[in-house]
Amino acid sequence: MLLPYGVDTDGHVVVAAGREVIDLSLMDGFDVDRQVFRSGSLNQFIALGPDAWARTRAQLLAALGDDSRPSVAARRAAPQVQAGAGHESQPAVPAAARRATSDVVLIRPWTVGDYADFYASREHVEAMGRMLRPGEDPLPPAWLHLPIGYHGRAGTVIVSGQPVYRPWGIRPGPSAPEPAGSTGIAPAATAGGTGIHPASPGGTGLASATSAGGTGIAPATSAGGTGIAPATPPSAVPAGGAGSAAAPSYGPSLRLDVEVELGFVVGVGVDRGQTITAAEAERHLFGMVVLNDWSARDIQAFEYRPLGPFLGKSFATSISPWVVPMAALEPYRAAGPVQDPEPASYLKASEPRGFDIRLQLCVNDSVISRMSSSGLYWSPAQMLAHLTANGAGVRAGDLFGTGTISGPGPGASGSLMEHWQGERWLTDGDQVTMSAWCGDEPAGTVTGRVEARP
Repeated sequence: MLLPYGVDTDGHVVVAAGREVIDLSLMDGFDVDRQVFRSGSLNQFIALGPDAWARTRAQLLAALGDDSRPSVAARRAAPQVQAGAGHESQPAVPAAARRATSDVVLIRPWTVGDYADFYASREHVEAMGRMLRPGEDPLPPAWLHLPIGYHGRAGTVIVSGQPVYRPWGIRPGPSAPEPAGSTGIAPAATAGGTGIHPASPGGTGLASATSAGGTGIAPATSAGGTGIAPATPPSAVPAGGAGSAAAPSYGPSLRLDVEVELGFVVGVGVDRGQTITAAEAERHLFGMVVLNDWSARDIQAFEYRPLGPFLGKSFATSISPWVVPMAALEPYRAAGPVQDPEPASYLKASEPRGFDIRLQLCVNDSVISRMSSSGLYWSPAQMLAHLTANGAGVRAGDLFGTGTISGPGPGASGSLMEHWQGERWLTDGDQVTMSAWCGDEPAGTVTGRVEARP
C-alpha cells in the first residue's frame, strides 16, 4: 500500500488507504505526538526526519493489517518496530478515524519553501529543441553534464482543483483578441473512455482502478489510439517569435500549455555552505506529488533569453493533494538511462536510480498521452544533489519538479506543444487532469480548469 499523506479542511493529517481516508489525529499508539497530526499541514511531521517517517509508516501498516513488507530502508530505519521490541501495542484505527474518500476535502498538504523545476526528460528536451531551434543540436550544451533547472515561485504552488487564471504578459507579434472557442477535444462520454475519475475541486485526487486488469487506464478508442475526438479548426494564433517584425503587445496568453511532471518534497534540509551527493540525497527526500507546471509559451518564448523563464512560468504550478512517501516507491525503482559522459562525482548514483511511475494526461476527460517516469535521465536524488552543489542549501518543505516527462514515440508527449505541434492550445473552460499509478495503485491526480483572469 502506498498510504499517501494529505491534510483535510480541519487541518488534520490523513492517510489514503484504499477507498478510505484515515485521520491520524484520532489514533493512539504512534511514537509521534498526536498534536503533530493536528498542526494544519505536513510541515511538522516532515521536520521530524526519516526515522520518524519510517516508524510511523511501519506502525500504520501494522494497524491496517497490510501484509506487504515495508522497504529495506524502512526496516533499517525502524528495526525496533519490526521486531516488536519497545512497543507494547500498535496503533488501532477507531471507527471515528475512518471516512470514505468522497467525504473528505483536502487542502494543500504542506507550506512550500522554495520551488525549483528541472528539465530531466531527454525525449522532451529533444522534441522541444527540434521545434524551437531547427537545424541545431536539440540538447543544450550543458544538459548531459548536469540537471538543468530554474527557480520558480513557491507562492503560486496551488492544490489540485483550484482554478488556473490565464496569465497576461508581453507576447510576440501583433495584438490579438482573447482566446475563445474550443480545443476540439470532446469529453469522454462512452464506455471504454479514460478509466479515470477526475478529482472534484478540493477532492481527494486519487482515482479508483476501474478498467480491465485493474490498471485504471482503459484503451484509447479513437483513431490513432489517442482518445481524441476529431478537432474543430483551432483559433488563429499569431506566429511571430522573438525576432518577429511585428510589435510585441501586452495581453492574455494565447498559447497556454501544461507540463506533466512529478514533484519531490525535501524532508531533511542542508545548511547553507554544505553540499550533499546523489548517494546521500535519498535520505533527504520525504515524498512525491503529481505536478502540473502550467506554461504560457508565447510569454515564455519572448522573455526567456538570456535569463530563462519568468512570467511565462510563475503564474501557477498545481500539485496533487496526496504526498506519496518515498518508502512506498521502493518497489517501483527502475534503472535509468545510461549516462554518457559519466556524471561529476557528486552526481554519481547507483542503480536502480529512477522510478517507474505511470502517468496520463487528459484534457476535458479525453486521453492525450501516456508516459512513464522510468526514462528520466536525471534522478530525483541527482536533482536534489545538484540543488546543493553551489552551497545554497535546501530546507525541509522545499519542492522541486522533474520537468516535463515525455516518452518515446507518438502518444507519449508530456506537453500539448509537443503533442499538437503548436497548432492549438488550451482555451478558457478546458480542464486538465494528470494521473499517476505505481503498478495498479493510484498514486495521485492533479486537476485544473482554465479561467479568464478575474
